[in-house]
Amino acid sequence: IAKAAAFDQSVTSINPDVSTEKNITSLKTQLIAIDKAYNALTPIQKQFISQASLDIVKPFQGVLTISGQIGDLKANNTQQYRDAVDKIQKDIDALGNINMGNVVITKDIVVKIIPNIDKHITAQEDIDAAVKVEAIITTLKGSVGAPTPDINKVQDARKAYNALSSSQKKLVMNLADLTVWESADKDAAAVEKKINAIKVSNKADFYK
Repeated sequence: IAKAAAFDQSVTSINPDVSTEKNITSLKTQLIAIDKAYNALTPIQKQFISQASLDIVKPFQGVLTISGQIGDLKANNTQQYRDAVDKIQKDIDALGNINMGNVVITKDIVVKIIPNIDKHITAQEDIDAAVKVEAIITTLKGSVGAPTPDINKVQDARKAYNALSSSQKKLVMNLADLTVWESADKDAAAVEKKINAIKVSNKADFYK
């Protein structure tokens, strides 16, 4: 009962005033603390939470659910990861205003108070950067056994990949295609070098 009462007290201290950036940050901090405190309660302790507290927290449930989804994100170069990020964005787009008595927290502010929204924004930016490099690699086209693309294009693709941050590099889904072309170009260059190194006394006889 004591822990439920402590939770009630933290909830009732929520300040819905979001008229300044400082207040927005403060509300975000409060939500993080409340979410952490709620998750720390046992099922029995949660039964002693007052209805008044539940009524206050309920409008923020969507925000806290999205925060949990963002927290579960594990960056990797799979379509599943990109689909997860897309779903989170759709859930964010579906958020609306939050009414707290005489105070209305508009949607743009609601998005801002998602505790880890910055992680989601970074995930989107990293995916966008990776997709651009993937497009460059895709233009190389072809497959193993096909004529190799222009060496300069392969090098440009590698430069584009190297320009990514370490986190963005992990998201590139077709890096293997680039390495295949790089290997093919190296093999072609090695063969050309050997041919150029051949000394032919009679070129006419060499090309017969």
